[in-house]
Amino acid sequence: MSLQKEGFILTHAKIFKNLKERILNLLKDLDLEKLQLETTSDEYQDILERRDIVLDGIENIPVDHSLFPRWYYNEMEKEVKNYFMEIVVNTNDASEIIEKIEERFERECRSTWSEKIVVKTTLAELLIRHSIKPENEFLSLKIELEQFDMNEIGQLLTESEKFDLSIRIKEVLSEI
Repeated sequence: MSLQKEGFILTHAKIFKNLKERILNLLKDLDLEKLQLETTSDEYQDILERRDIVLDGIENIPVDHSLFPRWYYNEMEKEVKNYFMEIVVNTNDASEIIEKIEERFERECRSTWSEKIVVKTTLAELLIRHSIKPENEFLSLKIELEQFDMNEIGQLLTESEKFDLSIRIKEVLSEI
């Protein structure tokens, strides 16, 4: 694993605990004497600085203990928004948009409560923002959002993500 790839990890909302341990071990086990012999002094200094940035930064990333791959909060929200924009270019029919979004994210919505509620909340926000007013579908979304219990998410979202999601849900419910 390269330092560049490890630096990319710092942009993630969470990191799988085994990956975090692996990265820390790789960086701490670098053979600095060998590295110094094989690089120029500028390259060596650059590598040390980047290593230290990654070591400092990775400590602040929350650990994900789940063994199952899944989307993270911001990634899921962004993907729903991107897909919505692809659909809305061709139609403003609320039923069709909702059907396509639900079809596209069916597997994710079955995986975890956090993924499902992020998809539903983001979908409702987008429909409201684009003044697309479905009749019966909004009622279904509203019921799901009203019945949602943040405690069911457990550790799938960070506390700040839970807080943000709860605000988003309240705002959506006030507009439906």
